[in-house]
Amino acid sequence: MSTKCRFQQKLERIKIRKREQRNDEIHSTDKPLRTSSSSSKTDKPLHSTNSSSSKIKKRVKNLPLIKPDIKKEIHQRNKRIASNDETTNWKDSKMREFTDNSPIINLNITESSLSHSTVRNALNKLKGGRFRWINEYLYKTSSHRIHEEYSNDIDTIRSYFNGFDKQILKWPVNPIDKISEYINSLDSQLIIVDMGCGKATLCDRISNRIYSIDIIKTKSHVIKCDMSNTPLLDNTADIIVFSLSLMNINLYDFILESRRLLNVNGLLIIAEVASRFYNIGSFSRSLKHFGFKEIHRDVSNNVFVLLRYRLVDKTLSPKGEIPGLQLKPCLYKKR
Repeated sequence: MSTKCRFQQKLERIKIRKREQRNDEIHSTDKPLRTSSSSSKTDKPLHSTNSSSSKIKKRVKNLPLIKPDIKKEIHQRNKRIASNDETTNWKDSKMREFTDNSPIINLNITESSLSHSTVRNALNKLKGGRFRWINEYLYKTSSHRIHEEYSNDIDTIRSYFNGFDKQILKWPVNPIDKISEYINSLDSQLIIVDMGCGKATLCDRISNRIYSIDIIKTKSHVIKCDMSNTPLLDNTADIIVFSLSLMNINLYDFILESRRLLNVNGLLIIAEVASRFYNIGSFSRSLKHFGFKEIHRDVSNNVFVLLRYRLVDKTLSPKGEIPGLQLKPCLYKKR
């Protein structure tokens, strides 16, 4: 055997002996984590440089996975956890510190908190957005469909009227004021039909007999129906009023129904937002196809237009599309 091999074997024995001594010292202070059955297994030699060195096999006990001082500390910590001592107190103190330094936000909106300007403004924006959506839908849909979908939807109708009332406050003049003033100057025996009456304001301002028509019943005398198909008999009315109520896309049906209800020489009063008209002259000429003649036009303010027509001929029967019989939708801008 060469001198080099003998030296390697000697060095190997020294290393193994040192490990055994170290292992014995560790086991004298604490029990190993592994059982005796696991330590009874033979370990492979550290080196196998040649055939002779492979014969040197020593049983080396497995070292513990955790150092004794760390293991003791973990053992004590586990005891404290079991006794609900240190861990619970640590968690509570951290949470208490965090809670003390952080504001508590109340998500339940009460009546008192609604007075806060930020909350009030946010709710007003939500209501305003809903009003704009309903308003746009009304202007782009037929009265038949609106009557089917919303005649019993109290919440949607209430949202619309609440938004509409806020818009009225911004108007320089209310068309109902001028209409009621004009009707009061006429014979009180004339019968009035208020198409799309809303809250039936006109009824409270005149002494004439009046039929108030709308898709909802805001007052006891209001007739709930589609404006294009009312239950009233032919030649019932002397005056028909559309005050900001020509909203739906079926204008043709509204004018036909008005002609059916009016007596000859009866009056058709239309009050509308000025910006809705493509051309007022074209609109008036389109009503001639139904037998109406324009007798008055009030454009004294930049917001509303007040028109009066007289039914001079009920024998005319318009056919096909009437040019000029159209209005733009009145859409409110987002503020």
